[in-house]
Amino acid sequence: MLKRIRYISEFSDVLGPDELRQVAADSARNNKRDQITGLLISAGNLFFQLLEGPPAAVDECYRRIKEDPRHTNVLLLGMEVGDMERLCPDWEKTFLQIIPPPSVLDLQGKAADYINLSVCAAMA
Repeated sequence: MLKRIRYISEFSDVLGPDELRQVAADSARNNKRDQITGLLISAGNLFFQLLEGPPAAVDECYRRIKEDPRHTNVLLLGMEVGDMERLCPDWEKTFLQIIPPPSVLDLQGKAADYINLSVCAAMA
């Protein structure tokens, strides 16, 4: 039996690249322990996450996320439970950060409308 959820949330505060990598590393360690796999994407001040694993473990993980002060406006997008294959079978967590390339800045020093996908942590 497998449970899969997808949710989005907003950062409650600005997280820098080092903090995001730490979130990904901590999540990967916890997810391995709990037999959870998934994907975490950050873009601007938003998280998108897919979690899959044993139903009780996924429920507990999602409960911790909703109580985590780094997350606000947590919104469950979808959930499935049943005998199904994992979408991310070999990853405790893959983390993608969508950021503007540092070399592409407008005249006011703000990031232009370009994005760069950088894989910050991929657990195989």
